[in-house]
Amino acid sequence: MGNLLNTLFGVLLILPIILFGVDLYSINATKSYLEARATTLSYRISKEGGVRQTLVNELASENIIINCFGECQTVSAGQIIKFQIATYYTPIVINAENFVITVTRTVMIGYL
Repeated sequence: MGNLLNTLFGVLLILPIILFGVDLYSINATKSYLEARATTLSYRISKEGGVRQTLVNELASENIIINCFGECQTVSAGQIIKFQIATYYTPIVINAENFVITVTRTVMIGYL
């Protein structure tokens, strides 16, 4: 009986560590996804000449928020746009509140 209780107690101690590892993995996967999405968005923004409403709506459907630093709607070729995309992550055991994971990029319009 004591051996069984020790085993259960050991599993209960290891379970939060495993869940912590799952949180770290999920945060890293979300960050990697945002990095890849930001690179794709950089090409698209450069090609389209700015941040269009269709792009904002597409990102909103993926639960991604885009913020521009400065003017993003009406820009001409050669201008630089700095933007940030963000999403929320709800951790399992790290914290009771949501994390905001962000990626920032700078893109030159018309330069691929």
